[in-house]
Amino acid sequence: MTSDASTSTPTVVLGYEQCPAGVAALQAAADLVRRIGGSLHVVHAVAPLDVVPMTGITGAPIALPTELDPDELNRQLSEETRVVEKAVAEALTTQTPHTVVVRAMHPAALIAQEADRVSAYMVVVGATESGFGAALDRALSGGSTAHALEQDVRHHAHWPLLVVPSPDKA
Repeated sequence: MTSDASTSTPTVVLGYEQCPAGVAALQAAADLVRRIGGSLHVVHAVAPLDVVPMTGITGAPIALPTELDPDELNRQLSEETRVVEKAVAEALTTQTPHTVVVRAMHPAALIAQEADRVSAYMVVVGATESGFGAALDRALSGGSTAHALEQDVRHHAHWPLLVVPSPDKA
């Protein structure tokens, strides 16, 4: 069920990523919304990616941010929306009011924009992952959602931030 998240009930904004910490954050946000009788506003940022051959050590393909044609971007956004809506439907076991927003934007910018737009009660994100793969991903994409949002919140604290650890880190 999708409904308007801008009602008078408290709205929890979830910055969702498709990773273990993102799933844990979704579960925590869904539990919080049930407890406070609020609504859930799920936002998911999509960075258009293109797989290109990597020169150097392995020659393995890597994904780099690129400009996609509008049809490919729309296809990617539609697919990501379907995946996020399915994950949200599985996490919400009741008739919890919720909305899903999927856009091609930097994660922190999208979360901040949507949190301000819906007058968020709280923002929930998954914790920054660690390791070489996560460091490479942050370098290529400009940072993880949690890291970038933590930086933004430190400078422009408009809402409380809950950072949920990955289940294997908890």
